[in-house]
Amino acid sequence: MAATLLAGIILFVISAVGVIGNISVLCVLLCQKSSWSISITYVFNLAVADALLMLVTPFWGHLFISNGNWFSGQIMCKLAYSISAVNMLCSIMFVVAMSVDRLVAVVRLMNLDRFRTRKVTNVVCGLIWLIGLGFFIHFMLDVSCYLSIFIHVKRHAFGQNTAQDKVVKPSTAIIITFFVGWFPANILNFYSGLATYFHVLSFSKECFDNLYPYSLCLAWATSSINPILYAFVRSDFRSNLAANLEKFKRTNHMVLKETTSPQLE
Repeated sequence: MAATLLAGIILFVISAVGVIGNISVLCVLLCQKSSWSISITYVFNLAVADALLMLVTPFWGHLFISNGNWFSGQIMCKLAYSISAVNMLCSIMFVVAMSVDRLVAVVRLMNLDRFRTRKVTNVVCGLIWLIGLGFFIHFMLDVSCYLSIFIHVKRHAFGQNTAQDKVVKPSTAIIITFFVGWFPANILNFYSGLATYFHVLSFSKECFDNLYPYSLCLAWATSSINPILYAFVRSDFRSNLAANLEKFKRTNHMVLKETTSPQLE
């Protein structure tokens, strides 16, 4: 009970941070839509998937806090589950798509750079919204892409630490976050499957029930961290965010001044 209560509270915090972060990303990117690059298209779709997932996360937080008692009816249960499952998979797959895109852009792999067009990017994003893959396939694709990027940069940077850091450090952060966030939940699912369906291992329900809520918190937390990793670390994004906030403040100030100033008869 204590484990699920704490996990439920954590999910509410994750949801609040994730909704604010991802909606901020979407608003800023929409304001600069005319200057979108190929990678920004993936960032935008990732933020959409993460925002939708974060919006339904409080339902699961309440489920944990209430010790498994659902409160919104069967239809809402199915809807929340479907939104969570679809956007969880889409979020992971957009990370993979971005990894492959970075690989092609940096390494110029097999002259595939000619496929980095808006049309191809939109097709890839559309396919991601329609299909899903397993965790380990995603993770191995991510690792392979960024390992190739790391090796390429090491070979061609020739001591240019600034250029190397711009590629290697964000790439390392992406892989670590993805692995740390999703690995525990998938390991526990794998363990549960081996123990309950194939009877290969002895199954400890108490251990599983205590650990699994926290593993889900870690997995969902990646959707809150993604805006920081993919957007807020970019200097151009920070500049655009600051400019939009300043514009919003000026607009509010003007509106407030107009509503509070004396009306002329």
